[in-house]
Amino acid sequence: KGLYRCVLRRCVKHSWRLSYAAAQRERYFRAHVAPALTAWIVPSLHRGRQLALCFPEADIHSADLPLPLDAFTPRATDRGGYFVFVGSLSTSKGIWQILDAMEEMAEKEMRVAFAGDGPEREALLEEVRRRKLEDRVIYAGILKMPLLSSLIAGCEALLVPAMCEEIGPVSMLEALAMGKPVIASSAGVLGERVLDGMNGKIIRAGNVQQLTVAMDEICAMGDEEYTAMCQRAAEDARDRYHPEAYARRILEILALIRSVTGVTPRIVTGEEEACLSFLGAAELAA
Repeated sequence: KGLYRCVLRRCVKHSWRLSYAAAQRERYFRAHVAPALTAWIVPSLHRGRQLALCFPEADIHSADLPLPLDAFTPRATDRGGYFVFVGSLSTSKGIWQILDAMEEMAEKEMRVAFAGDGPEREALLEEVRRRKLEDRVIYAGILKMPLLSSLIAGCEALLVPAMCEEIGPVSMLEALAMGKPVIASSAGVLGERVLDGMNGKIIRAGNVQQLTVAMDEICAMGDEEYTAMCQRAAEDARDRYHPEAYARRILEILALIRSVTGVTPRIVTGEEEACLSFLGAAELAA
């Protein structure tokens, strides 16, 4: 039933075709691939908990996916007086809560920039006009690097108030690597990526009041306090997402599996990995 709901709700990029393809891949995987696997490596604890619901006997391990951190230079001192949202303009990403928060912060000279596209772009722009927020809400469109990185580098914080996140947007990890705080909901994997008070703020999904308070607290930070949070964000990103850290974690997991099973694991790669891409993980086979 879950696979049919995925198609009916167009869960993959709001596309019938992509949702149907994802459902078919999962059916094939569950029937023909999963039974042969010795262990799994997933990119988050949240994904591991999801996987355990389908395969309660599975041996599941997590490893944060690596980032090319050398491409992101921390720029903690840049404060442009605006927040940034990057991603699909859809209800599930929390875009309406951002507009509500901007109305709550009407007395502050703070702005927000939306970068991206999605099924509710026109509705969002119309609502901005209806609420007379044109001077404080900017639609930047679809931005590529280096323009997107420049926009993020100058913001107060990245906003990720999503209702549900399976893996977490890459833009969030890039912002952290650049030394930018993130205000995120606790939905899905987001609560693992953002540590409340250390590299950003965590709010309850859909809670406008908490989002408003978090944005206000970031704005009210003095330069010393703000810079300290930015430095913690960059340091945590380097510790968790550096390719060397990922390699060490993978080797630890392989050694553990070998010690328990006596078998040298083989990592599923290439075409096999593409077949399993709906999991967003590298799985191990004996």
